[in-house]
Amino acid sequence: MIHAPLARLATLALLTFPAFAFAQGALAPTGAPSTSMRTLEQVEPRRPLGLPGQTNTTLLEITAPGSYVLQGNLTVAAGDGIQIRADDVTLDLNGFTVLSAAPTAEGCGIRLGGTNSTANRARVRNGRLFSPGYTAQYDGVVTFTGGGFANALAPDHAGACTGVQLEELFVTGCQQGLDAGPDSTVTDCSVRYLPGVGIRATTVRECAVADTGSTGIVATTVWRSQSQPFSVDTAIIATTVSGSSGIAHDQIPTSGNGIEATGTVTDSFGTAFAPLACGIKAADAIRCFGNGSSGDGTGIQVSNTARFCFADGGPETAIVGPVLIACSHNYGSFPTTGTRYLMPGATP
Repeated sequence: MIHAPLARLATLALLTFPAFAFAQGALAPTGAPSTSMRTLEQVEPRRPLGLPGQTNTTLLEITAPGSYVLQGNLTVAAGDGIQIRADDVTLDLNGFTVLSAAPTAEGCGIRLGGTNSTANRARVRNGRLFSPGYTAQYDGVVTFTGGGFANALAPDHAGACTGVQLEELFVTGCQQGLDAGPDSTVTDCSVRYLPGVGIRATTVRECAVADTGSTGIVATTVWRSQSQPFSVDTAIIATTVSGSSGIAHDQIPTSGNGIEATGTVTDSFGTAFAPLACGIKAADAIRCFGNGSSGDGTGIQVSNTARFCFADGGPETAIVGPVLIACSHNYGSFPTTGTRYLMPGATP
């Protein structure tokens, strides 16, 4: 007969150490453990494009959806480098260069779509598009000369693509830069030395454009990007701009505006060197710095409100707009009319 205190103690031990109550003995391994994770090839099968270990010299075509990776540099004597003629294609250039040696500009480094095909939702990343023959000379006007690709990347025709994503592309030369089409995003790309537009897309993020013969960036939304064209055109044209800089080239006496936006420009810098140009021209400007060169340009010009802005300009053109809230200037002055609020101590 078990006394009640001892029975309660035994029950408590079983509750505290249940493994003792249902021990099954040692578990002997039955073999080597197998992998439990899928490989990258299983997660995203990637098809090789081109020949590995050598320079490819003929057009590479993609005609089916999927993920592709370039196997080596591509140099074409004329025409296109790569053509994507299918929807939902991901192309990793794998750090390689797509180059054209054409004596006169023709073709695309990467062409999106074809006569009877589209390239919707294409994603292209990680490589260089290069036309080595292009040079820029300045003698009162800028002259670009050379051959290579007519377009670094562009749609074959209107409606050839939508939803394109471009990432980590470096463009040098070519007549035109990156044209991603509607509803597109361009991220971490660099464009330099070409006579046309540097980047044209819906959204441009963290990109740099320099020494273009036309507008550096044309987009709906621009985030944390820089543009300094070598032309008479505006550096950045967009609906909204944030955290960016647009610099009109100081060697062009008739250069355009630094930043021009139909909406709001925030936390950005714009400078212009022509007498009638604006550092920043927008509907609204918030926490911006605008520079109008030579004391006779306009630093910031808004159609609505400038808030917490600083600018340099000419007489009554440092910051121009109906409502200026907590704004100041270094040289130049504010208009004598239309100014409602200034920083403490500032005078119109």
